[in-house]
Parts: sequence; C-alpha cells; structure tokens
Amino acid sequence: MASHIETMSRKKEADSLIDMVCHANEKAWITQKDAAEQGSAFLRMWVRKEALLKVTATGLIDELNSIDVRLNMHNPVVDFSGSFRLLDFDDPQVEIIGCLAVNSAVNGCVLTCLNSAEL
Repeated sequence: MASHIETMSRKKEADSLIDMVCHANEKAWITQKDAAEQGSAFLRMWVRKEALLKVTATGLIDELNSIDVRLNMHNPVVDFSGSFRLLDFDDPQVEIIGCLAVNSAVNGCVLTCLNSAEL
C-alpha cells in the first residue's frame, strides 16, 4: 500500500480554485456550508480527488471539475477508470482530513490526507 500525507499550514484560496477543480455538485455542497466550514469542505473534496487520481495512476488532469467525488455521501463509490470506494477518515487530535481510495481489482490503494489546522 502506498500512502501520501501532506500538511497544510494555512488555508488555501479555495475561492480562486473552486470553479477550476470542483464539479458543480461539489461546488454546491461546499458553498452551502457555513463560511467557517467551507475550508474543511474544500479539503474533503481535494483529498478525495487526489486519492482517486493517484490510485488510478492518472495524476492531476485539466478537467478536475468533471469528476464528482460525491461530497454529499459518506464513503461513496465513484466511477473513474474503474469503480472505487472513497473511505473518509479524520483525526481531530492532529487536525487531519484524509481519504483512502480502494478498488479490489487494483493491486493497491492510496491514502491522502491534509492537515486542516489554521483553516
């Protein structure tokens, strides 16, 4: 199993990225949150997409906003180069938002997480 952990020391400018990287459903889900929760909601989307793209060995693509990681669902199944279960996890003690992308047909999985401190 490969794992990838990133930390984020300050809030990213989600407003400037949201149209470029978010599917319309994701943008609606994020923007309906309270302002204080929107940063964490954006990070949830980001770690899900990153896990999905890495487990499929796709890497970053220009059409990130074409992928819907179903933020309105807990541990959804997403179809992208196969069918993948996205398993969310958080560790409030160290302020981590994470996602594990798993597909039994693929030999491996990818874990991504971000430190949400200072959101």
